[in-house]
Amino acid sequence: MAIGVCFCGKIRIESTGEPVATGLCHCIDCRKLTGTLYTYSFIFKSAEIKISGNPKKSTKPAESGNIVENYFCSDCGAWLT
Repeated sequence: MAIGVCFCGKIRIESTGEPVATGLCHCIDCRKLTGTLYTYSFIFKSAEIKISGNPKKSTKPAESGNIVENYFCSDCGAWLT
């Protein structure tokens, strides 16, 4: 089980399963969100994820044309998914 929380602790993310994959991303958006050269992400089935709290959602079209949804804590600003 993986567990994550935002900086202020108001939002908690828990998985009930194991990651189906991991991935590195170096797209412009991921670099802007993290302030680094790339992100390292765990990928879970959405049915196995539980989010406690009330994250805020930001949507944006990706270069592929798909819509990307980013979630963050509206109190501390920590990027969640």
